[in-house]
Amino acid sequence: MADKSGPRLLQRLGDTFSLVDAKAKQIVDVTAKSHDRKDLPILAWLADDKDGAKLDPLFRDNLRLLIGRWLCQEKLYDESIAVLRDIKPENVIDPASLLFYRSVAYHRLLVKKEGLESIHALLEDVSDSPQRYVALAGLMEQDLKGLKDGSLDDISRRMEDVERRLGLSRAGKVVRKKRRHHRHAE
Repeated sequence: MADKSGPRLLQRLGDTFSLVDAKAKQIVDVTAKSHDRKDLPILAWLADDKDGAKLDPLFRDNLRLLIGRWLCQEKLYDESIAVLRDIKPENVIDPASLLFYRSVAYHRLLVKKEGLESIHALLEDVSDSPQRYVALAGLMEQDLKGLKDGSLDDISRRMEDVERRLGLSRAGKVVRKKRRHHRHAE
């Protein structure tokens, strides 16, 4: 019997798009393997074109979900949020995965307001969410609600984020700004 879960359907849809579109194939190919910064595809074409040309939302948003999910799994949370932030759940074949991975990225980046909004939408608006998503969303919700700005827990987590970014060779302006912020908080 075929697996009809949302993540499996999303993968099948991506595989189908890759058969007819070379750029879609690049995205599907990248998401099939572990992180390699040399292979990150250019994603600008998935945004609406400055001349007003629009991609079909089914095509555009499901490919964005596919790459955004992969970015989150690879701990590239900022990049994941940039891709997933404005996708509407009704435009994707797997709204539970969209909301879950968006929630994970916001949670890992300690973005409380947007994280709690995304978690709430997952828990309240998507009736067929996998149980593992629901369980983890509940834990993330409790965690974000209990997090106090400037607490030792907050500072520790933000320093872990700086270490994660450095480990991923992401030592740009964002990391330098976060390191300065934490030195002042100590």
